[in-house]
Amino acid sequence: MSSRFYYHDRQGHGHDRASLTIDELRKCVHDTYWRLRNDGYLTEAFGYKFKDVAYAGTMRPDPRTCGVLKLHKRGLFPPVEGASYSEEDLFAILEFMHDYVSAQRRVFLGLSFDRNAGQKEYRGMVNDFLQMYGVGWEMSQAGEICRLPESGLESIFGELPSSEDKNNIDTRLTLAISSFRRYPATAEARRDAVRTLTDILEYLRPQIKGLLTKADEADLFNLANNFGIRHHNDRQKTDYDPEIWLDWMFYYYLATCRTLLRLIGKGVTGN
Repeated sequence: MSSRFYYHDRQGHGHDRASLTIDELRKCVHDTYWRLRNDGYLTEAFGYKFKDVAYAGTMRPDPRTCGVLKLHKRGLFPPVEGASYSEEDLFAILEFMHDYVSAQRRVFLGLSFDRNAGQKEYRGMVNDFLQMYGVGWEMSQAGEICRLPESGLESIFGELPSSEDKNNIDTRLTLAISSFRRYPATAEARRDAVRTLTDILEYLRPQIKGLLTKADEADLFNLANNFGIRHHNDRQKTDYDPEIWLDWMFYYYLATCRTLLRLIGKGVTGN
């Protein structure tokens, strides 16, 4: 993604910037495909000929059939200009191309390809326009379309504190963040993400007792226990707007997990 901010952004007027329409997104995806083809990013995928020797592409048996086999839908790849692709189709095409792009390098005996470099350059291409579409999206290093963080909260998704329990803490933290941000980011997916974070806190409960008062500890779990996150009964409060409150709960619990893990990592017990 471009790090260049022009005058109006530096003056704090970025809130009124243009948002891409679905038609503009379709054009961006189509143009990106042809840029990849013309600049050699799909040479390894499509196959090539060098000094009369033919090399099969990684999109076997051929690009069009590979698109059907992987995307489970005809007519998505290669993308056609003017086609009425849905948002879901466009995001699927972008993720599919990420799996096959590679940077082309000419060497003495032929061509060499660097998939990691190609994918990194490709993510830069698509993130320039994804961030301007809808609520704001980006392609992660894993090649998945994810929601951009709320403005001012970008750092919360930065490097996570590591723990000594990878399976019960680190892996679950990564899963929660992925569930929250990954397209299509439904209310149920975000609720699952919040639930996963509260499960992590429950697992950490014996270690954090010395860090919190009893009242603080009770408040920490009150949200999840009484607002339709962890339990399902007629006493649950569910008449809230999930578009707003699930996001707030997620950021609240993620920030809490990060803080407590840092304290635990430093050996702070509160006693």
